[in-house]
Amino acid sequence: MNAKEDRQDKILDASIRVFSKKGYDLATIDEVARKARVSKGTVFFYYKKKDNLIEKAA
Repeated sequence: MNAKEDRQDKILDASIRVFSKKGYDLATIDEVARKARVSKGTVFFYYKKKDNLIEKAA
């Protein structure tokens, strides 16, 4: 696994945790980024909007 794939996996794992805990509407990209230990910009680099995260995580 390369660094890009590792970051994407960390973001997806974090998004699943946040969505499971808070639900889609209350989940924020800021919290996903914090849980994944990446910047908000990094999340948006890989997933342009929150909808993209939920689609990939499902």
